[in-house]
Amino acid sequence: YLAEDPETRVICAALEACRDGQRLRAALLKAAAAGKPVVVMKVGRSEVGAAAAATHTGGLAGNDAVYDAVFAECGAVRAGSIDEMLDIATLCDVMPELPAGPRVGMVTSSGGIGVLMADEAAEGSLVLPPLPSATVDELLALLPFAVPANPYDTTAQVTAVPRGIEGACEALLQCGAYDTVVAYLAHVGLSPQRFAPMEAGLIAVQARHPGQRLMLVMLSAPEVTQRLAAAGVAVFADPSRAVRALQGACTLAARRRALHVVAAPPQASPALGPCATEAEAKARLAEAGLPMLPEHACATREAAMAAAQALGFPVVSKILSPDITHKTEVGGVRLNLADAAAVGEAFDRMTADAARLRPDARIDGVLVAPMLADGIETIAGVTIDPVFGPMVMFGLGGTTVELFRDVAFGSAPLTRPRAAALIDGVKAAALLRGWRGAPPADRDALADVLVTLSHFAVAHAHELAAVDINPLVVRTRGCLCLDAVIVRRP
Repeated sequence: YLAEDPETRVICAALEACRDGQRLRAALLKAAAAGKPVVVMKVGRSEVGAAAAATHTGGLAGNDAVYDAVFAECGAVRAGSIDEMLDIATLCDVMPELPAGPRVGMVTSSGGIGVLMADEAAEGSLVLPPLPSATVDELLALLPFAVPANPYDTTAQVTAVPRGIEGACEALLQCGAYDTVVAYLAHVGLSPQRFAPMEAGLIAVQARHPGQRLMLVMLSAPEVTQRLAAAGVAVFADPSRAVRALQGACTLAARRRALHVVAAPPQASPALGPCATEAEAKARLAEAGLPMLPEHACATREAAMAAAQALGFPVVSKILSPDITHKTEVGGVRLNLADAAAVGEAFDRMTADAARLRPDARIDGVLVAPMLADGIETIAGVTIDPVFGPMVMFGLGGTTVELFRDVAFGSAPLTRPRAAALIDGVKAAALLRGWRGAPPADRDALADVLVTLSHFAVAHAHELAAVDINPLVVRTRGCLCLDAVIVRRP
């Protein structure tokens, strides 16, 4: 209803939980398509459930992370407090259009406040491009005592220059390097008579640049704030809150340009087939098109030694059991086995350790595979959220993924652009681009794996609880799934 109401300019929502994820998605997308910013304050954090928590993916995918992903895909922004929700809503209400981009120019009469605002901007995705050379010359002519930089500290002497603040704001908006200019003016707005000439000048500056935004940070009389707001100039009393509100508005604008409509699930899909062990899980994923190494499930010591000889050394040997998900916790992984004798010894030790540490577990033998020496370890997975359905997870880290929790979630099925965005949503994605001289990893192959995994999740959502591929090794050419777990629904 609010998305269709012509009087509604901004929608604020306080949300504890949701029972119908598809309706919430549809409502958020409808508001975004109608140009109505949605600011959500979601409270409450919980785990998806015991079945999903049996995997890394399930343990990381509390409902809260999934809500964040859905809000991002559907063009909404999440506020961390009531104040932040109202700040973002106020800014969006004042602005005729959301900011065109994240480029911010700052004008301040206090160097310390400029640094404070720059710090706040750096914590988000706002950027502060340097001043263009032509603008530097213009500012030096206007205020020769100020050092031209961004943030631009006019110093307190700016009051001695007629139209000093208006001229500085005009120069930054006119150069085209900034989507928004934020000006800190201390408490001048509390003196309406003193501020009146500056007010008229700033309103005129904003009018000359309708495609860009001008924001003020100052203490001001209510009537001053109202007049400026009517002219499209938002006023905030606190510099940090002003920058965070701008961050929220820029996030809304970026998300509105990249809305994700989740495709309808297929009418029918074949049964999943056996997937209790790593070997069976990999077989199911390989059938779906995911890349695997050649490997052999071996029930006896002799079979493991023969498999290693056939594959070529070195090899890795892993315990094979439908009841042991995290093999390292029972000493169930042996790496760099260089000959048949080492493989046989590893078989004996792993099966004995597993039987001792997990006497309840069924032991089917070991899985023998080639030892892979190169590549970057990542994790990919699926969790079937009870509200929003299948969600794909991606992160960096291998065995340390739950320690760093540097992961991102996206609704399945993924498109290639959405898969690329999922990869970029992880802070450690810089490793994939080549770190300190290392060659870049094959991000295209990684995106293909995530898309394929997402279609597998959608096709079998009625049967799945969770999927883990950990590690998923990304090489300079191609990817390989080195371990996999599939958990069925109870």
